[in-house]
Amino acid sequence: MGIEVIYLALIPDVRFFELLPNVIYSEPLNNRNRHKLNLQFTIGYIRRNISKHRPDAIIGFTKFYAAITNVALVGTLNRIYVTERSSPLFKWPWHIELFCKLAFSVRRVSGVISQTQIASTYHQKYYGHTRYVVIPNILTEVKLFPEIDREKIILAVGRFGDFCKGFDLLVQAFNLVKDNEWRLVFVGGTRHEGQALLDLARDDVRDRIDFLGGIRSVDQEYARAGIFVMPSRLEGFPNALAEALSAGCCCVSFDFTAGPRDLINDGINGILVPAERTDLLAAQLNNLMANSELRYQLGQAALSTRGRLRGDNCAQQHVDFLRNVWN
Repeated sequence: MGIEVIYLALIPDVRFFELLPNVIYSEPLNNRNRHKLNLQFTIGYIRRNISKHRPDAIIGFTKFYAAITNVALVGTLNRIYVTERSSPLFKWPWHIELFCKLAFSVRRVSGVISQTQIASTYHQKYYGHTRYVVIPNILTEVKLFPEIDREKIILAVGRFGDFCKGFDLLVQAFNLVKDNEWRLVFVGGTRHEGQALLDLARDDVRDRIDFLGGIRSVDQEYARAGIFVMPSRLEGFPNALAEALSAGCCCVSFDFTAGPRDLINDGINGILVPAERTDLLAAQLNNLMANSELRYQLGQAALSTRGRLRGDNCAQQHVDFLRNVWN
């Protein structure tokens, strides 16, 4: 695309990702900010780097880091855009929320990138008069395994120890399923970590709950799953749901704020269930377990997600938005 990118990290850490060779990466030296973010140092660090690289546009990831950057830009003509990554219902601690309010009142942002339509409506109320666009997360390419047969497995994927993931709700729903040949499989946590979930399961259900732990590639688990469930209470963008859809899984999700409605057309490429209604989730699972043709139809329709969330498509949307604002 002919665009130079500088990745400015505010907190030095072990990099678990790879960047293209032409992306400049910078982070604070001497472990500054590693254990605690120093606001005064960080503002100066951002201002020095922006003065050095003189970017045409700056994108701040998350409201808080964008607010810090906005303060660092006071007195300059640099454009800053916010890309919100959290659920619109997420609240930072009160002192951070106050800092963000003050930062954005001093200097208006040039645009806001939201991940979902619902999130954008919240952001428009918060940031006021500016440009807005909805661009979903880029989907990591999910490998398909047509040689693997789908099994009687209900799959859930995500980190453990997070109340927002709603895994407890899924276990409660699994208690109500009628077909005892199906197993509930969790990727992302061990049996030890999932003991609290097992405590919620009925005695006759516990032996049908498996914990695979953290695995490097979940693609084969998506290929094996007969049903994928997203039981979250809250998400910024439901990445695991997007991956499962692109893997051709028959997907069921709670209709939480925000994200599922941007990915699932209810009854067409997946099933939406009113948020946190475990009884209705169990009813949908019972229906899908008894109907292999419906599971197949939903899974085939879900494959269209692969094209919509491709990296080049989402990247071009970012470029188009920035160019439209510049013009």
